[in-house]
Amino acid sequence: DPVLVCIDCEAFEHAQQKITELGVAVLDTRDIDLHNVDASSSTSNSWVAKMKYAHYRPIEYANLRNKNFIKGCAESFNFGTTTWIRVNDGKQLLKRLFAHPTHLPQLADFAVTPPTSEPRNVVFVAHGASNDTAYLKQLGFDMTADAEVIRTVDTQLLAGGSKKHGVSLHRLMLALEVEAVNLHNAGNDAAYTLQAMVLMA
Repeated sequence: DPVLVCIDCEAFEHAQQKITELGVAVLDTRDIDLHNVDASSSTSNSWVAKMKYAHYRPIEYANLRNKNFIKGCAESFNFGTTTWIRVNDGKQLLKRLFAHPTHLPQLADFAVTPPTSEPRNVVFVAHGASNDTAYLKQLGFDMTADAEVIRTVDTQLLAGGSKKHGVSLHRLMLALEVEAVNLHNAGNDAAYTLQAMVLMA
C-alpha cells in the first residue's frame, strides 16, 4: 500500500550548496485499480495519468542560472505551475511532504495544516539517489532522520547504471520511447524519473 515519492534537485553550478530548484512527483497506489493490472502500455499510461507533480524554487536564488556545464531551464516546468518558496522553508516543506505525501498541492501553504491521516508506506524514488539525498541535506533535510521511508528505488541502478557509469535520464527515457522535454528542470526530472520507474516495472 505504498506512496511513491520522487524528488529531484537542481543546484547552482558554481555553488553546489545553493539548491535552486526542487522537483516532486507522487503516485499513490490507492489511486490505481490493482485488480486490473497487466503489462500493457495502456495500463502504464493509466498509472502515469494518476501522478501528481510540483516544482519549487527558492526566491533567494531566482537569479541564478546554470549555463556552463548544463543548460538549465527553471522557467520551463511542463507539468504545472512553479511555486516560489523561501530557502529556509525547504526543510519544513520536505517534512510535510513525507508526512502527508497525498496532499501535495497544499504542502507549500504553511498556513494550512494537511488533514490528519494514517501513516503510509513511503517509497523514495530518485535517479542517482545519493546525489539528491546529499542536495536535500543542503536544505537541512536528512532523509534518515526527518522522514520515514520503507525503501529507496534508484532508477539509475534499475536501468543498469552505477555511480561510476551512470545512465542519464535522457538516455533512459529514449530507451523507454518517451520524449523527455526540458530536462534539467527539477520538476520535469522528477516527473520523468517516476514515469521511468513505472514504465520499467
